[in-house]
Amino acid sequence: MRVLIVEDESYLAEAIRDGLRLEAIAADIACDGECAWELLVLNSYDLAVLDRDIPAPSGFGIGADDHLTKPFDLREAVLRLDPFCREVFRDGRHVALTDPFTNAVRITVSALGKRLGQPWLIATEPGVGYRIDTGIDPVHPGGTHE
Repeated sequence: MRVLIVEDESYLAEAIRDGLRLEAIAADIACDGECAWELLVLNSYDLAVLDRDIPAPSGFGIGADDHLTKPFDLREAVLRLDPFCREVFRDGRHVALTDPFTNAVRITVSALGKRLGQPWLIATEPGVGYRIDTGIDPVHPGGTHE
């Protein structure tokens, strides 16, 4: 899961980012509406947490559809998120998340795999990412896994 934090108070933005990272949620920071738009164009975010009173354009101009009043409990902000299952629910409904990988990442990993040759070392974990597959079972290091 990837979140964009749009907050002009840097200490608060960093505290939210660090708290989200402790919950295994990737987070980027934008200090104003213009920077937020630039990041939204460049990256795919599952959620934006923004201050409605940020410098232009404001949080209202970015299209906020829900809000928490400051100060808020970080647990309240992540209440509907389950980063390990990679699912989000709102009002009891499942919210479809965007694909966290861009085509550029897939192409780069594919090219790297071809350069490394066989046996194939890069394994794809659907919905998670990529991992190096050494063939060694971490639970039973003496044996191998299938």
